[in-house]
Amino acid sequence: MTDIQALDFLALSAPIGTDGVAAVYEPNSPWKIWALQEIYRGGQGLARYVPKVNDYVVNYLTDEWYRVVSLDPTTMIPTMIKIKRIADGSFTDEDLLLGVGPGTASDTYRIYIDSSTRPPTLSVDQRLTISGSESVTAQIFLGTDLTPTSKLLGMMYDASGNLIGPNLKLELVKESGMTNYTEKSVPTCYATQDVKNGEVCTIVFYSASGRVTGKRQLLIENTAFIRSPDLSQRYIIGIEMESPFMSKSDPNVLEYPLNVPLNGLNMFGVVHYSDGKKNRRAVDGTKFRVDGLEQFVSTQIGQQFPLVLRYALSPEEVIYGPDVTDPHFVAKNYKATTVKAEGQYTVKLYGYPVWIDHANGYRLEWFMYNLDRSTWVKCTPQVRIAENGPAWNPTGYGTNQQLRVVVNLKEVNGIYKDFQHTQNISIVLVRPGSDTDGVNWTVGFDPGQNPPYGRDLVARTTFVNTNFMKLRLDANTSDYGTWLNRVYRDTRPLVDPAKEVAAPEPNMFIVMVGDTQTEFPIAQWNSDLQIGRVIPDTSTLFVRFIKRTAENDIQLGVSGFTVHQTT
Repeated sequence: MTDIQALDFLALSAPIGTDGVAAVYEPNSPWKIWALQEIYRGGQGLARYVPKVNDYVVNYLTDEWYRVVSLDPTTMIPTMIKIKRIADGSFTDEDLLLGVGPGTASDTYRIYIDSSTRPPTLSVDQRLTISGSESVTAQIFLGTDLTPTSKLLGMMYDASGNLIGPNLKLELVKESGMTNYTEKSVPTCYATQDVKNGEVCTIVFYSASGRVTGKRQLLIENTAFIRSPDLSQRYIIGIEMESPFMSKSDPNVLEYPLNVPLNGLNMFGVVHYSDGKKNRRAVDGTKFRVDGLEQFVSTQIGQQFPLVLRYALSPEEVIYGPDVTDPHFVAKNYKATTVKAEGQYTVKLYGYPVWIDHANGYRLEWFMYNLDRSTWVKCTPQVRIAENGPAWNPTGYGTNQQLRVVVNLKEVNGIYKDFQHTQNISIVLVRPGSDTDGVNWTVGFDPGQNPPYGRDLVARTTFVNTNFMKLRLDANTSDYGTWLNRVYRDTRPLVDPAKEVAAPEPNMFIVMVGDTQTEFPIAQWNSDLQIGRVIPDTSTLFVRFIKRTAENDIQLGVSGFTVHQTT
């Protein structure tokens, strides 16, 4: 060894690791390929090696390759550059598993096969093109075997269905702004068999003389389950709002009465489809909703404000059109204008339990009043429990039953529009109707009403003869104001907030026994009333309240009393 060589060797001597052990450095050894995990990069020296410049290093966990370009003369830590492998158009095992992965420059090209046709239609990814004037045809093979025994996948047929052969004549790719002479793509053809998703096929490109000019491997995807752009498939062409309060002169205007609650507008949304069919749904915030009403407070007649009807698209629904800005919703703009209050559409349902027997418990009797106060109606057959609310339990003693009831006003009286009224009411069945030790039930007409209607309310009867009974409705009080609150105001009669602070005070009440109605002045509230009919014990007695004027009777409300007969 010369003096210069000795100096070089001493200058690049094996480094000592942090564990006190020297890494191995062999400057005169032949060219090698090292594992990245055994290369000295500082730290531990035991079982670590210092590579030479131009040695190769591979990370066997990720299959990444590096080349050593220099060694630090002090620390002997190598500097390496990553080697990019050149893609040859063939899939590696990693490509098949990962698609675009860390191995070769993996292809994302696909062959699409529609197995719903016979023979199956085969379309090559339109992104795949080949450049050069020599390439004129292509053949598609199943798998990667390109030997004489390989299986052909793509075939051409003429317009009459006759087999032409496996040679697919390449087509020039159309390009805007220039004339294309060399960039070509594979035309749509037919598959010789059904193929599963993820299988590999190979396209080989040929010159006119049959010489191979290129090849490319592709993954197969079956498109029979992908949505078809069939023009016969129906799609949404529009939506519209329906309500009894839509303007007759302008279908895009909702006439909002001053005193009608939001849920009383009875709004529906209608979806119109391209095949002429339509779907009608309630505007309940699930599929249909109306934006703009929740912030609106009506203060004057003629006031206008914008509304937006929105329909939430289901995953399988499609809409076309230039005004589609949100792929999840269909929207349509409306206007609302405040109109004079319609008292006939401000209605209230009065519901009271009626005892049947121990096996069947109680049923409910219903009456309807409106703010016009010109009429009242018994509407038990038309009132139903809402489908999205709890059911009525006729023997659910001791529990507060929160009911949601619905009535279509048009079914009650033909003078009404097709108007759906919804109301909440709470009823507590205290004890069976045959138990006469006290109050049998209470009713709450307002949410959280305290006290509820029915407190200390029992109609006490005394049998005189078959044509005569005495009746007392004093509610165990000697004070008229207390009595009026218990038997009338606790029913929460309708009030016009624009004109009234409270409902009018009645000056008459009418006792209803079957078809017989007996009138009494309000001054007889605590008197023994003479009724010319037998009032069955444990039944429910109904008492209507009116305000009689010189012009008419103002209908105010109705109360229910449990009947307990005294000896």
